Amino acid sequence: MKNGLRSANAAGIATVISPSRYTAGEDFSGAVAIIEEFTSLSLDRAEALLSAA
Repeated sequence: MKNGLRSANAAGIATVISPSRYTAGEDFSGAVAIIEEFTSLSLDRAEALLSAA
């Protein structure tokens, strides 16, 4: 997932991360937000996060 975040940042794409048990220890600095799970992310919150990026 970290390489995907790096690629997204290099392309100028704002990214919201939801770590799994496999990626929980990785450094996700550069993500717009890190959330526990996507089911907790409303459309309004996602739009606010991405527009602020």
